[in-house]
Amino acid sequence: MVKINISKGFTNWQKLFNKNGDLIEREEYKKSGVYIIADSTKIKEGQFIIENKEFKWQEGIIYIGMTNNRHLIQRIKELKRSIENKKGHSGGKTMFKKGIEKNNLYISIITFGEDLKNSPQDIRIKGDIARFEYECFALYEENLKSEGLPLCNKKT
Repeated sequence: MVKINISKGFTNWQKLFNKNGDLIEREEYKKSGVYIIADSTKIKEGQFIIENKEFKWQEGIIYIGMTNNRHLIQRIKELKRSIENKKGHSGGKTMFKKGIEKNNLYISIITFGEDLKNSPQDIRIKGDIARFEYECFALYEENLKSEGLPLCNKKT
């Protein structure tokens, strides 16, 4: 099992889309891992997200996702398509249905590897990624006392 320092492992919050609504592609998206999406309009007064602010469990987190068989960029592009009411991502479809504006979205990621294949070691890493996503669900609930999943992890 991969040992992860959660507070040091996640990237700082970054804008997900630019002012034109285009995905801001980053080098670290070329790996598998877990990603967390926050909506800056859903944050209580006194808490806020700005670009490059350190990741923490806070109000405004609306989605936790992962990919362990592709790069994050492929999954994030599916999310973008679904926010625009196209097929590809259930969380993005939920965001569309709830009227969430993509220009208010921020992302923080933690990566585990790139180009994972089906070797025994890579299969274990894929399992670690899936397990870590569930660990993030638990940490979300513990830290936010939410009694449930993030807003857009719930099927509507």
